[in-house]
Amino acid sequence: MSTLAVVLGVAFVAGSFIFTDMLKGSFEGIVRGSVADVEVQPRTDVAVTGSDTDDPLISSDMVAKINAVPGVTRAVGVITATGVYAVGSNGKALASFGPPQLGMAWTTLPAYGGQPGIVLRSGHEPRADDQIVVDPSTLEKSGYRLGDQMRVVTPDKGTIRATLVGTATWGTGGTAGASYIFFTPSRAQALLINRTGADRNAWTGVSVQTDPGADRDSVAQAINGFLPSNFKATNGATIADRVSSQINDSLKYVNTFLLIFAGISLVVAAFLILNTFSILIAQRSGELALYRAIGASRKQLRNSVLVEAAVVGLAGSALGVLAGIGVAQLIKTFMTMAGFDLGVTSIRVPPRAVVFSVIVGLTVTLTAALLPAQRATRVPPV
Repeated sequence: MSTLAVVLGVAFVAGSFIFTDMLKGSFEGIVRGSVADVEVQPRTDVAVTGSDTDDPLISSDMVAKINAVPGVTRAVGVITATGVYAVGSNGKALASFGPPQLGMAWTTLPAYGGQPGIVLRSGHEPRADDQIVVDPSTLEKSGYRLGDQMRVVTPDKGTIRATLVGTATWGTGGTAGASYIFFTPSRAQALLINRTGADRNAWTGVSVQTDPGADRDSVAQAINGFLPSNFKATNGATIADRVSSQINDSLKYVNTFLLIFAGISLVVAAFLILNTFSILIAQRSGELALYRAIGASRKQLRNSVLVEAAVVGLAGSALGVLAGIGVAQLIKTFMTMAGFDLGVTSIRVPPRAVVFSVIVGLTVTLTAALLPAQRATRVPPV
């Protein structure tokens, strides 16, 4: 029972670290796969002036000018918009609380450092304006199959119909609960740009692939030299690091929430270990007295109890780490059933999960057994 108590407590500790590491890896896969070597995006560090609060656009002429910058291999205009919902076969919009529903233009540009950008999972890319590609989770939840007609709700152009021709995700990560709908670039411009009198050949941003060995900060600085004041070019690594840092800060709350349950379990385990060893010492009073009579010291009696506790703690901690993998897998399964695809096929156990779990399990066990061990030293040799 004492070992089982340690196993349960350590399982929550190990499971929390394994699961948050899994989440971190999934988000980093998405972030790294969706950022190019250099990204041209609307600035967020300037105040909105005047009555025009529409999202800024960048012209195709500007994209061509970026393509001519030394060190640029290829620059492509991109379009990304939120509030684009797929409608399932039951007639209901596939919405979720929290993660965004995104519509975007299909692009073959690689991500930062030549990593995979948009990765086709099945079917083929949208080749005509009446075709779309969605993420695998959306396809599964929709009740449709490739080749079927799907309705899509757009923010400003109402509901349209398109043929499902494939599934895709960003980078090596999953969707983390978000949904992706990819259109051809021309279709994305027609559906997702909403500005009166706007150039329909405009974009919401530009992704830039740099030459091998080119200094990305220098390329970004050169592009900033002629960009409109409401746009800014940034090294993709800077953007990825910033977003990853924000995600890691958010995941700390998830880890804390799970560790609360671990703490409760370990407190219960400590009381159970304390009671168990107290009973054992009482039952062994005759044996301990005989040890004293043949010359055993108080220290030897105390250490014998602590060694036994250490065996319980180590065994429980080892089993707890294995159980923690199961806890993480269980949470992942429930999240996948809820449509939160992590894009993780195998669970990786970070070294800190093993080390910290064993230290916690062993410390709790030895601390709880310390009082009974001290009582064992008071048994008289009679």
